[in-house]
Amino acid sequence: MQTKKLLNLRCYGIELWGDNQTFRRFAVTRKFVGQAFKGEPVLDCGGDNRFGRELAKELNLEYHFTEGDLNGGWSGTRNPEVVFCFEVIEHLMNPLLFLTTLRDLCDKNTKVYLSYPRTPRWLMSDRHFHEFRDIEFHTLIDEAGFEIVKYEAHRIRHDWIFYLTGLRPFIRFWVMLLGLSNTHFYCLKIKS
Repeated sequence: MQTKKLLNLRCYGIELWGDNQTFRRFAVTRKFVGQAFKGEPVLDCGGDNRFGRELAKELNLEYHFTEGDLNGGWSGTRNPEVVFCFEVIEHLMNPLLFLTTLRDLCDKNTKVYLSYPRTPRWLMSDRHFHEFRDIEFHTLIDEAGFEIVKYEAHRIRHDWIFYLTGLRPFIRFWVMLLGLSNTHFYCLKIKS
């Protein structure tokens, strides 16, 4: 099992996605979520994945994951204390349906930790159906019945060699340096 120390956070078993970006993303996510939990159940949206499983292990959370298609017809543990929804929402055809279904699973004490990358639309990945601007995302959250409790934006870069592998990665480097590409982290709760 691979171990890497980053920002004084242990990252066990995290597979590389081509470079050390996964370790950087894990460390930033871990720091954003924090340490406020003690063994509560967590629901990881998007199925059983190593990133969510390892984060739950680091935070000493009881790990559960969703089953089914998040675009409709999915299920998960009811009334979880914590929900992870990292790098999922931009891949969904109908994020509002997903969020309202999630809201119906949660109670007023549930904390939903959500992140998504934002780049200019002309540089959008072919695997992303949505690249939200602030106003669009805030409207989506409001319409789904959530409110924002905490927010941060971070630049999570690849290793420098990645940006030399082609024209698109090279352009992504300059877009990132200009601050036009960030990963946005939110903590949500059901509206009071």
